[in-house]
Amino acid sequence: TGATRGWDENTGKTFEQRSKENSADYRYFPEPDLPPLHLAAIREQEKARLPELPSAKRARLMDEYQFTTDDAKQIVNNGWTDYADQTMSELKAWMISSGNTTEISKLSKLASGWLLSKLPAILTQKELAFENLRITPENFAEFVKLVNDGAVSSTNAQKLLALMVDTGADPSQLMEDHHLGQISDPKMITETVERLIAQNPQQTEQIKNGEEKLVKWFVGCVMKATEGRVNPELAEQELKKQLGL
Repeated sequence: TGATRGWDENTGKTFEQRSKENSADYRYFPEPDLPPLHLAAIREQEKARLPELPSAKRARLMDEYQFTTDDAKQIVNNGWTDYADQTMSELKAWMISSGNTTEISKLSKLASGWLLSKLPAILTQKELAFENLRITPENFAEFVKLVNDGAVSSTNAQKLLALMVDTGADPSQLMEDHHLGQISDPKMITETVERLIAQNPQQTEQIKNGEEKLVKWFVGCVMKATEGRVNPELAEQELKKQLGL
């Protein structure tokens, strides 16, 4: 029930002039040819049509994939949200299928490092724009997985990514075709270390006399001899074993 009220200047109060019982009293009559509007439903429909706001994109990248604040901000500002989203979606699906969902922050950090730093450097060198990138998010996710699994060294990973930029091809196939994969064969590592020790008697003697910093030099020799395909940690372990350190 509503009412029309007046103002009494003497008392400083309002008073009822006429009561209004229903919509007809307000001169309101429904239009029979117009269906009723459900404003709440219309609001939700319109919200669904609006593009995702930058702040929402940043929040989602941080919430779903645990990107850092700075990385999420840079991804969104660069306009690479969809690419990062699809890449991390692939990696997350792989983690779930393998039963490991605890390393999402590690993978997001690895992915953002290659996406925001190393990939742009390669594109700049080749004078290419990100918009013309031939690497699909699926292949980029596979590349990140290979790096995470230690299937390719950091040095050769950069070579592999450059080949992917050039060809848009699958990283596993490129790694095999160009012999960029990491060598984990113990026999091959042992033989390489034995050969290098025999070829460098002076440095070997220096190490045995306490110059252990030369071990890193030897590791570098192993990496050079194997074109960066041996895990440096495995190489160092084998060197120390053979040198009795």
